[in-house]
Amino acid sequence: MSLEQPTQSAMKPGASTLTVNGLIDTEHKADAAVLPDCPVCARNSWSRRSHGTRLRECAGCRTLLNDRSTSRQEEERRYCDWNMPRLADEDRIGESQWEWVTRTIKRTETWDHASILDIGCGNGAFLRAVRGGCEHSVGDSRRVMGIELNCRAVERCLAADLKVLQGSILEVGVPDGPWDLITLWDVLDHLERPDEALKMVATQLGPGGTLIIRGRNAQLHGMLKQMRGRFHKIVIALGLPDLSVVHRWGLMPNGYEILMRRAGLGCIGLQPALPTPGDRYSMLGPKLAARFLKGMTYSVAVLLHLASFKRFLPFSVCSSSRIQM
Repeated sequence: MSLEQPTQSAMKPGASTLTVNGLIDTEHKADAAVLPDCPVCARNSWSRRSHGTRLRECAGCRTLLNDRSTSRQEEERRYCDWNMPRLADEDRIGESQWEWVTRTIKRTETWDHASILDIGCGNGAFLRAVRGGCEHSVGDSRRVMGIELNCRAVERCLAADLKVLQGSILEVGVPDGPWDLITLWDVLDHLERPDEALKMVATQLGPGGTLIIRGRNAQLHGMLKQMRGRFHKIVIALGLPDLSVVHRWGLMPNGYEILMRRAGLGCIGLQPALPTPGDRYSMLGPKLAARFLKGMTYSVAVLLHLASFKRFLPFSVCSSSRIQM
């Protein structure tokens, strides 16, 4: 992806005027003061908005910023009062996530006595899957809890007898651990300060505990979003769905790794993430077609990942990190 790269003007530290190709960028002069620092490299040197989008690219690390909010509070209001719907395949998504966890994460003990925290738990699909997976376990003493910003989603969780704390992790913090497993399913790129959030999470992860982050790979999602913005009229005329997702941040695969290492986490692994089952936003056509397309995409992604010696991470990445015992 090639965005016009700005350079910090020769001014004292903290100055907000930027130059592009030697010219003063008046757009930046007007609003650079409210643009947040990059959470990956801590620079405040953003490109102009990509044509037809609100995406800006960091000159230091190529992290993307969706310049749609001026503060954390404004960004969180997008989700706080939103009437989050119950999706038709929501339970299947939660079950597939829990199945992936139990199949992929190796533990010396069973999951029957584990403590599990899901940050950004939504309507509680993953928590219900965790609880459902232990209904027939003997002597189960699993501790299961979630955090969710959306008040309506929290009400649904509480109605289902799930223990969920309402609020932003940056305000309410991480419930006291130690936690054996902490998950953030498509959440980290929503947070205004993902670097600070991961540091908070790391302090409550127990010895031998695992952190799982599922998030989009901005190398591809950002490129697709920018192409859609550039050829918007053609895309609309053809009725092509928007399959790209960039929330507040568009993180590159190495961005996830940098954030986790900076939080003091180790044993980091990046891999193509498990795709969500079905067609949650009804954009891929009939269910059978959606299932086939997703299955083929995931299979090709895994083959390319292995063939590139694990350097290629299409669409989504899943990072797991284990605190050393």
